[in-house]
Amino acid sequence: MKLAKKFIVNSILKSHIFTFQNRAKLYKLMGINVSGSEVRAGAFFNSELVQIEPNCFINYFAQFHSGYDENGTIVIQEGSFIGMNVTFCTISHEIGGSEQRASKNNIYQPIKVEKGCWIGANSLILPGVTIGKGCIIAAGSVVTKSCVANGLYAGVPAVRVRDLNESDALEKVSI
Repeated sequence: MKLAKKFIVNSILKSHIFTFQNRAKLYKLMGINVSGSEVRAGAFFNSELVQIEPNCFINYFAQFHSGYDENGTIVIQEGSFIGMNVTFCTISHEIGGSEQRASKNNIYQPIKVEKGCWIGANSLILPGVTIGKGCIIAAGSVVTKSCVANGLYAGVPAVRVRDLNESDALEKVSI
């Protein structure tokens, strides 16, 4: 994303002066696909390689650190809810020698959140992760590995703590 576009997306469009409908239209003009979803103020986008499908909710201050080629894409599928301050990071580094462990060579791996997921506030989703359909990620979790569908994952690193099924829809679950 060019510097001028980054400024518009991450300074002007993240402002509270826009409704989510207007913000979505302006993101689309900037090349970020948020079709039919609500993106609250304060969201940060590192590049255009973010796709948010319809009927998603992205809460305040979510961060999307995507790459610069198809290896660094972030896809949030339909019906997913993303809590406040959730960070998606597709970027890491090769391990270097003892003088500098984080080498200058970046590694990009995509992130995918499948349909109907709920990611709790302050969670961190790391490169190469797929969160399976219908998962819940508890607040404050660090997801380092892919999550199998219909599970509640919690912790640092996140582990599956419970299976979810249709009857869970009626239960009040605090994450």
